Amino acid sequence: MAIKRKRSVVRKKVQIRTDKVWIKYILIALIFLLFGSGSTYYLTDGGRSIRFFLESARLENELKRTKAELSGANQKLQSELEIKNITHEKIINELNTVKTENNDLKENIMFYEKILGKKGK
Repeated sequence: MAIKRKRSVVRKKVQIRTDKVWIKYILIALIFLLFGSGSTYYLTDGGRSIRFFLESARLENELKRTKAELSGANQKLQSELEIKNITHEKIINELNTVKTENNDLKENIMFYEKILGKKGK
């Protein structure tokens, strides 16, 4: 009869790895990073999609600048319109005073003509 040995006695003991595993993990991470950036560059047509977003941002800035210029011009025109309205009101007031003076003078002339009589032509 053969003597049976216990396998646990024969097996090798667990070994502790003392090499630097983190270097391998960093290399794997770099490979995936390069693959991801390359596929992103390929999917965005070499940056053409990003040019679209940059162009839209530039156009938005230009639109804001144009709106600011238009609002400044609008304020200037509005102040000019207010000045014209004020002068128009002054002219209307002066015209009304002149009309009232003219009517008063016409009444005075009519009164004197009634008293003195009309002069013949």
